[in-house]
Amino acid sequence: MVTLRDYQEANVKRGVEILSSRRLLLLTMQTRTGKTITSLTIAKERGARRVLFLTKKKALPGIKKDIQACGYDYEIQLLTVDSSHKAVGPFDCVIVDESHCIGAFPDAGPRAQSIRALVGRADVILLSATPTPESYSQIYHQLWVSPFSPFAEWPSFKKWAKDFVNVQQKMISGYRVNDYSDARIKDIEPYLDPIRISFTQVEAGFKQAEIEEIFMPVEMSASTVALVKRLIKARCYRFSDGCEVICDTPAKLVSKVAQVASGTVITEKLVEDDDGRRVERVAKVLDTAKAAAVLKLSREKKIAVYYKYDAEKTMLKSVLPKVTENQAVFQESSDKVFLSQYQSGREGIRLDTADAIVFFNPDHAFLSYEQTRNRIQDIDRETKPVLIWLFSQTGIERKIHKVITGKKKYTSSHFMRDWF
Repeated sequence: MVTLRDYQEANVKRGVEILSSRRLLLLTMQTRTGKTITSLTIAKERGARRVLFLTKKKALPGIKKDIQACGYDYEIQLLTVDSSHKAVGPFDCVIVDESHCIGAFPDAGPRAQSIRALVGRADVILLSATPTPESYSQIYHQLWVSPFSPFAEWPSFKKWAKDFVNVQQKMISGYRVNDYSDARIKDIEPYLDPIRISFTQVEAGFKQAEIEEIFMPVEMSASTVALVKRLIKARCYRFSDGCEVICDTPAKLVSKVAQVASGTVITEKLVEDDDGRRVERVAKVLDTAKAAAVLKLSREKKIAVYYKYDAEKTMLKSVLPKVTENQAVFQESSDKVFLSQYQSGREGIRLDTADAIVFFNPDHAFLSYEQTRNRIQDIDRETKPVLIWLFSQTGIERKIHKVITGKKKYTSSHFMRDWF
């Protein structure tokens, strides 16, 4: 049976009080402070007999271990958020891990709709270190899955937005659409306070709560820099083998420039054979300077590397002698480099045996930055955790860094303002 830390016991007591009176709990404990065990214990102390726990696929092994460690005697169904439709209810308590993933707006996404349909009148516990990573408007549909939402008197997001959002307009693909991202935080907070427990790594007593961030410049080849400039100016490029880079929308331009700046690019090539004519996607490795920098780092430190594009993984695997995509293998190893794409490895895994996390090419979402950097944390960690950013001289990584560390998503609008 697991033994809770003092702060976890205090949060359990407070959580039971909130569920008893409100039936809905928003548990915003920071990464590695024990959200899972705390929530499972709250369900036990509330007298739940049937519990549904929804999480991300990569987190399933860790959650299973936590459930086994708790040894509680209630029945529990453990499913991924995307498999919630397979749940067999009814339930006394529904726990949604990484609940920010159901915060889409203005319309409720399929995940939120599915969870709402099976909750009934069960207690709901929402777990997330970052419940509103890019906008407070993301909170509405997380709470909407429960009939006891503090915003229940606003039955739809758009009705809620009239009272809680500064609705603006923006252009997308030539069309003017409503932008609901500017939620009024001061108006929303009073509704959240009665159902929320927040807890930080500092409050938990982490020995190394601060993460040191290092910016490492990497000198890319002159041809790489020239190609970035060519794409920004001409929006297209044709290689001698017939492969083409076509940036016919602002979103494609952002993606292709970011790819090239880190040494790879996905191209298109017209192929003719017995089956006729078709367009093939061809990945090209243009510049291994960043991969060489990672190799050098791997000889000095135990590192976990996050990349954005699939071609970057291929390049890294061709340069690094020992890699793994299995976090359990990495945790036990002394000489392997962990590789992961941001979306698949930013939640539900631990990398606290690493000396540093390396951002090979930054993702464009604040959520990826905030969640990924905390994979290295642990309450008993003795050495300072380090995050290393690899910056080319093209400047795009620095511009992305500035936006996402400001809790925003880097978009084509940012890119167009930065470069034109």
